[in-house]
Amino acid sequence: MLPLSKPATWFVQCLNISVHSKIVILDDDISIHHIWDDRFENLKAKDFDIELLHFSIPDQLIHWAKKNEEKLSQILFLIDYELIGFSQVDLDVIEDLGIQSQSILVTSHYEEEGLRARCERLGVKLILKGMAGFVPIRIEPEPKVDAILIDDDSLVHTCWQISAKIKKKALAVFSTPEDFMSVSDTFAKCIPIYVDVSLLNGVRGEDVAKKLSEIGFYNIYLATGYEASSFKSLSFIKGVIGKAPPF
Repeated sequence: MLPLSKPATWFVQCLNISVHSKIVILDDDISIHHIWDDRFENLKAKDFDIELLHFSIPDQLIHWAKKNEEKLSQILFLIDYELIGFSQVDLDVIEDLGIQSQSILVTSHYEEEGLRARCERLGVKLILKGMAGFVPIRIEPEPKVDAILIDDDSLVHTCWQISAKIKKKALAVFSTPEDFMSVSDTFAKCIPIYVDVSLLNGVRGEDVAKKLSEIGFYNIYLATGYEASSFKSLSFIKGVIGKAPPF
């Protein structure tokens, strides 16, 4: 009998893909492009309005990303680490474009400690290139709710619920992170989650947001009265809003 070990933070256990989404692949190995095409074709991805975009050199991706900057937060990037003929590694491209939280590095260099350490610092996950054909892929159903709020203030709950009802939005509210975690697997990973910075018992919203990111959620916001500049270094945060409902 062996105890179950917690996976490394950089390890991808499953690719959770939302319906109506885009997946961008940057790799100079044409066989990797074929592998991803075949895998998503077998899943009938087109029936779920999932589109794959292929690039073989960094400049192509950078040019496309700059033209679609407002949509980048909704896209999954599967990116090779090192492209032949280019001095810049693609972690630099990921960091320059600010797409750390929705990027996965597909590489044969995963054993390099420096690479893993940088990925953990940036919040970028890794897939061993030889496992591209085997990593589980799950297409998530349509979101059952439009947004999730984690806040210990019942008055804030009421305010957001009233706003959601007026705007005809489905909102799920939770008073503690534990309440949400107990049912987190019932929600699509693409749902926007708004986390209060100061929760009960001294729990920090930044720590909660990091845990949410580690289990696959990627549209995470802090709802706080603090200045947004206080949270610039948190790559797993999409943004910082006030306490007013975002609807």
